[in-house]
Amino acid sequence: KGKNSPVCCINHLYELLTFLGDLLDANSVEWFAIIGTHLGAVRHGGFNPWETDGDIGVLRRDKEKVVTLLEKALSGTHYYLEEREECLQLQFSRKNSLHVDIIWGNEEDDNIVFVTKGLRRIYPKKDIYPLAACPFYHRTVPVPHNKEVLKTFYGENVFTHGYKQWSRDKKEFLIEDFSPAPIFSEDKK
Repeated sequence: KGKNSPVCCINHLYELLTFLGDLLDANSVEWFAIIGTHLGAVRHGGFNPWETDGDIGVLRRDKEKVVTLLEKALSGTHYYLEEREECLQLQFSRKNSLHVDIIWGNEEDDNIVFVTKGLRRIYPKKDIYPLAACPFYHRTVPVPHNKEVLKTFYGENVFTHGYKQWSRDKKEFLIEDFSPAPIFSEDKK
């Protein structure tokens, strides 16, 4: 508790996100980083150093296509899908809890609404589109073009301060090193 995520875990999350992003891109399914993955991309250029999962948004209208694509693509891999009430989780394996949440966005008037853990996260369409390409380690990921939308979820100091998600006291801390979580053992130095 209170520590940054191990390099091996971040490697696995990056592998999952890359697998998923490449699959969706190759099949013309629009997706973008949301919540913590969006924050990590914008603030760190990769995962937050204490990250434990990935989060992407996909419009609900593409749900059936995404499920079909993944069921076919996962054959013969150690990845597996787990359907949750609010999302679809692409799990790294059955032996750990590493996963990327595919959270279904509902179009409501001029917003796209994602429901996670009972919270409605409202993204105004004007803040999402057109999507921007944000550096994320050795690639880019699509993100909402207006990074200011992150202030809605994380507060005014989001780009300079953070909270570790497992912190019991939810104490805010000043981020001194904006490097992403390392993904290769040589980055650990």
